[in-house]
Amino acid sequence: ALHRDCVDAHLAEFGTQAEYAAMQAQVRAFCAGKPDYRHILEMRLLGAVAADDADSVADLLQRARAQLGGHLNLLRLELWLAAKRGDHAGAYRLAREIGCRRYIPGMDNRGLDLRPLNGAPTPGEWRQRQDRILLFTAFRNERLFAPWFLDYYRELGVERFFIVDNLSNDGTAEYLAAQKDVTAFSSRDPFVTTVSGTQWINELIRRYGKDNWCIYVDSDEELVLPDAGPPTRSTAGASALVSRTPPQGGSDLRRFVDGMAARGEEAMGAYMLDTFPADMGAVKDFQPGDAPLALSNLIDTDYLFSGNRFCPFIRVRGGVRQRLFGIREQTEKVPILRGGAFPPALSAAAPGTPAALGKSGDTLRLYIDNHKLNYARVSPHTGALLHHKLLREALEMQQGKASTYRMQTRLRQRQRMHEQYRNSGYLNPTAQIPRAPATVAYESPAQLHRLGLMGEINVLRAADVRRA
Repeated sequence: ALHRDCVDAHLAEFGTQAEYAAMQAQVRAFCAGKPDYRHILEMRLLGAVAADDADSVADLLQRARAQLGGHLNLLRLELWLAAKRGDHAGAYRLAREIGCRRYIPGMDNRGLDLRPLNGAPTPGEWRQRQDRILLFTAFRNERLFAPWFLDYYRELGVERFFIVDNLSNDGTAEYLAAQKDVTAFSSRDPFVTTVSGTQWINELIRRYGKDNWCIYVDSDEELVLPDAGPPTRSTAGASALVSRTPPQGGSDLRRFVDGMAARGEEAMGAYMLDTFPADMGAVKDFQPGDAPLALSNLIDTDYLFSGNRFCPFIRVRGGVRQRLFGIREQTEKVPILRGGAFPPALSAAAPGTPAALGKSGDTLRLYIDNHKLNYARVSPHTGALLHHKLLREALEMQQGKASTYRMQTRLRQRQRMHEQYRNSGYLNPTAQIPRAPATVAYESPAQLHRLGLMGEINVLRAADVRRA
């Protein structure tokens, strides 16, 4: 039971530096003086990954291999270590092996219902189009947010949108089909059975994303780009998650992805930075085309960044929903991905592995779910997604609509979370969400750099916690 509690604390619960330190202390106390049983090693390994401590992970993996050999649970940690040390060839081979040995529901494209609404090009017609900036997402009843969403990302640099409409009844599908730069699809698949839309997105990336830059964001997420400096050749990748001097300002999408390409980067991690309105009474005036940030511009700045064994190798907790509701939701995402296959020389499995023995594994860079990739070379520059979720919930509640998020999930835990938002009283027209000492009004990307919330993020290390 203690082992389960420690692992759960690592994976989902700790959201502050004090909770992180308590979790690490619990692991150390429980493991002290005990032999290298499997569960003991796993606890130590997870603690070392959370602390971004590659040396400790390497030492523990060496001891774990003696007991567990090529156990599947170790492969993900081997991949993390390879990425941290810049061994991308090794990381790709491990990602391929994991895909061959473990069924990943988010990458399953069998039996998907995807019907074009406005004349989708065939994958063959699209193969000649490369290095374009394409956005992939799924909508349901987004008529209120869709005009702002399309305009914002057009201005940012998106050249084409691929959007799946999932059973909208408010005119969203018709609006999307009328847009010249939107390729719209309709699907009757239940949202939850597609791994929250991940299967749709992966299938569209397979068809249209090869050798293009794929942007994957939700309708209430406003991508803010870090300033990575001028494009320069570098071997930097997922191994650089350590704080350095933060660059200033933001950059447009084309400039940013050109810089990623020049540095050999294939993906950029980010996290949902929750916004909330200063005045809930003004929410009722929101109209289609209005910018959410004009109403919902307050943010909490006390986020905690730690290591994560899943790509993009960073774990982020914090924000106003954690403060008000105690929710430790996954906030890390990968909004930018270079579509395409693993490098040919790196995708072949080693002799004796399941792939080499005839089992198939997907060698495309794809999403495991909304928050994780199978593998890609990750930029050391972390972006932010201004997340207007509370504004959206308040709009739907004040307009007497059912929660779109709640309708899209059958998981009772997720349903309770959205019921908690509505029952709290914070979203009522006469309410005001209380501010915290760490609450500020969002100003600019440069502000997020100054606050340490964007750019080359300082991932907590064990030494930092001991000093604290």
